[in-house]
Amino acid sequence: MKAVNNYFTTAAKDAQTVLPALKDAYSRLTVQYDETTHPKLRILDGLVIFSLLSFVVQIVYMIVLGTKEPLNALMAGCFCSLGQFALCASLRIQLSDTTFTSYSNKKSIIEFIVASFLLYLSAFCLIN
Repeated sequence: MKAVNNYFTTAAKDAQTVLPALKDAYSRLTVQYDETTHPKLRILDGLVIFSLLSFVVQIVYMIVLGTKEPLNALMAGCFCSLGQFALCASLRIQLSDTTFTSYSNKKSIIEFIVASFLLYLSAFCLIN
């Protein structure tokens, strides 16, 4: 029993030393993100996060309900969420990264729009 109590006290001490460092790292990260990221890229980051959260909500909904009754609709929803996440993440990389300097921003956006259209068209066909 003494070993268990000793384990919890050392874990609590470790948590007391790690948590302030994590808070400091998080605050520095948010300040740097706010200073260096263009507002239009922040909107795109929000879309990336939203599409990922949408996927998680759909999976949790399926688990809580315990049924996969409209399986085609569930598959189409998950397909769209993950596909939109991938497309937005790649657009974000193309618009902000310095490695794509020879690649036009307009071309990236047009490709994103066409790929999104094809993604939703294929999901619509999946629903039947």
